Amino acid sequence: MTNKDMNTLAGNLPGNLVFGVAGMSAYEVAVKNGFQGDVNAWLASLQGPAGPAPTDAQVQQAVNKNLADHPVTITVEVDKNMVATHTPSEIYVKKVGGYQIQARIGSGGLFATHKYYTLFDVSSAKATFIRLDVDDEGYAVIEELTIDSGKNVTLREVEAEAGVLIVTIDSSATIASHSASEIKAALNAGQMVIAKIDDQQLLVYQVHTNYVAFSENVIEESWIARIAYQIADDKTVTMSVTEYTVPDSGGNAALTTAQIEALHGMFKVCAFTKDDVSAEYNAFLTAFGLTDSGDSGEDTHTHSYTSSVTTAATCTTAGVRTYTCSCGESYTESIPATGHNYANGVCTVCGAADPNAGTEKTLSSISATYSGGDVAVGTAVTALTGIVVTAHYSDGSTATVTGYTLSGTIAEGSNTVTVSYGGKTTTFSVTGIAESSGADTGWTANVAYTNYNWTDGYYIRNTDGAMMNYNSSATSSDFMPCDGVSILRSSVGLSYAAFYDSEKNFVAQYKCDVDEHVEVPENAAYFRISAFNSDIKAVVIVPDPDMSVIGTEWEDGVAYTDYNWTADKMIPNNTGSIGNMTGWKASDYMPCAGATSITSSVSLVYAAFYDYNKTYISALSATANTATAVPENAKFFRFSVTNADAEVISIVPNA
Repeated sequence: MTNKDMNTLAGNLPGNLVFGVAGMSAYEVAVKNGFQGDVNAWLASLQGPAGPAPTDAQVQQAVNKNLADHPVTITVEVDKNMVATHTPSEIYVKKVGGYQIQARIGSGGLFATHKYYTLFDVSSAKATFIRLDVDDEGYAVIEELTIDSGKNVTLREVEAEAGVLIVTIDSSATIASHSASEIKAALNAGQMVIAKIDDQQLLVYQVHTNYVAFSENVIEESWIARIAYQIADDKTVTMSVTEYTVPDSGGNAALTTAQIEALHGMFKVCAFTKDDVSAEYNAFLTAFGLTDSGDSGEDTHTHSYTSSVTTAATCTTAGVRTYTCSCGESYTESIPATGHNYANGVCTVCGAADPNAGTEKTLSSISATYSGGDVAVGTAVTALTGIVVTAHYSDGSTATVTGYTLSGTIAEGSNTVTVSYGGKTTTFSVTGIAESSGADTGWTANVAYTNYNWTDGYYIRNTDGAMMNYNSSATSSDFMPCDGVSILRSSVGLSYAAFYDSEKNFVAQYKCDVDEHVEVPENAAYFRISAFNSDIKAVVIVPDPDMSVIGTEWEDGVAYTDYNWTADKMIPNNTGSIGNMTGWKASDYMPCAGATSITSSVSLVYAAFYDYNKTYISALSATANTATAVPENAKFFRFSVTNADAEVISIVPNA
C-alpha cells in the first residue's frame, strides 16, 4: 500500500487523519551506515552461526516430558481363545504411568463384532474390566472381563441387584433429570448410576462435594479425549473436554496444538448445537490442511438401506415396502396389487367371482383335510401343516385354494379347527398331546444323566442357545430333558450352556459353579452344555424334581453325632461365611430340611441358616435347651462354639 493509498484510507476515518512521510527501510539504514552489498547479501549477513546440537540426554528429557503431558492409550486385545495380550502386572505398570487403558474382544469365531471394556480394577495378579448395557426397562447388565496372571480371560455377566438409576442429560448438555444430591444418595444406597445423553451411556467419573461428574473417553489412533459432564445440585450441567495426543515411536506429538484446539471446537459444535459453525469448521480445515469439498457442511454419510414389507399387497389393494438406513433415514414405495388368480370362474386367493367367466358360478362350500398328526398342547392353529382346503362351486367344479383362515385352540385330546374361505366354513380335528411328566421324559429323580451324545468342535452360545462352530477343543451335548425338574446339580462349573422350552427354543443361560445347585426355569424342558476342553465329558449332572433329598439326613428327636469340626474358626452370624477365631471350632453344614426347630444344649450366637445351595439365609441365635425355629427355606445350618463347649454340645432336630 502506497503513502497515497494510506492517506486516502485515512481521509475516510474519524478526525480526517493524514499519514506522515514513509521512513527508510532497515536495508537502507544499513547502507547509510556503511554496509556494502545488495539486499540478499545484507539478509545473509544477519544469520548467525549454528548452535550446538542437543545431547541425547536433552532429547530424552523432552520425550519424557511429552509422554508425561500426553499419556498414550493401551488396548488389551482378547482373542477368540479367551487369551489376552497383556498380563495384569503389565497393565498395572501402564496404569500407574498414566496410560489410558481399555480391553477389546476382537471379531472371530466367538464374537461377531468388537466389544470395548473400561478398566475397573487392577493389581499385579488380576485385572478387571467392565462393559455396561441398559435395556429399555432400565435394567442394568454388566459384562465383567477378568484377566489372570497367565493372560487367561474370564467373561461373565453380573446383575445389578441393587437396581440402576438412569440420569438423562438433554442434547444441549445444559440440564439433567436428577440433582447431584439425588445421584449421591443413589450411589450410597448401592445403586448403579448411569447418565445418558442421546444414545450415549456414561459412567460416574467423579463424586465431588458440589457436583457429580460423568464422563466418556473417545480414543482414536492419534488422540484421546475425555468429555466430562458435571451435574450440580440445581440439575445444571457443565461440560468440559480434555484432550491428549498420542506420541509416535520417537516420542513426538502426533497432533499440533492448533489441531487439538480445532478438534476441541468441532467436538462441541457438532455434538451440541445446530447454530452456524462456519468459524469452527474453517479452523478445522486450516489446522489439518484440508480443502472444503463444496458440500456446504452437509452430511456425507452414504445411505445403505434394508427393505421390509410393512403392508402386504392384496388382490385389489396396493401394499407398502419401507426402506430404512442405519442412520434413521427411510422412505417407502408402493407394492402393486397382486390381481386376482381366477380358476374355474373364481379367484383362488380371495374367492371373488371372475366377471369375465362365460357362465356365472358361485362358491357352494369348502372342505378340508388334515395330515399333520398330533401336536403339543398350546400349539397355535396357524402353525399347523398338512392342510388342504378345496372349494366346491355351483357348476360342480372344484379347486384347491390357499387364501383361507384358521381359528381354534389346541387343548389336550380332540380339538376342532375351523376353516373360513369366501364366506364359507368347514372344520377338521386335531389331537393335542399334553407335555409328558418327568417319569417319561428321559430322566430319573436323583439319578445322574448317562448319555449326553457329545458333538466335538462346537459350543453352546449362552446368549441365545445357538450351537456354534469352533475348533476341536470345544464339545457340546445334545438336548437333555429336564421337564419337571426343580434343580440340577453339576459336578463341574458351567458357563456356555442354556435352557430351552418344549419346542427347543432358547429360555435362559445355564450357569453354575462346581457342585452348585441351579434352579430350572419353570418353562424349561431341555438343557444343553458345552466347554472348551474334553474334561466336561466326565460331568455328573443329577436331576432333582422337588429338592426332597437335600438336607434330609437327620432323624426326629435324635442328636447329631458328627459335626466335622474345623479348629480355630467361627461363623459370623451376619454373613454365614467362615472366619478365624483362636480357641473356637466351627461345624460343617448340618442338614435341617423339613425340621421345624432345633434344640441346643449350649447357647449359640455365631451361627447361621443356609438354603439348598448353602447360601446364607439368616442368623441362628439359640438359647440353651430352648427350641429355635428353622426357616421354611433352610436346608442346612452351621455354628461355632468354644473348644470347651464343643466337647459337650448336643443339638437335636425336631420335626
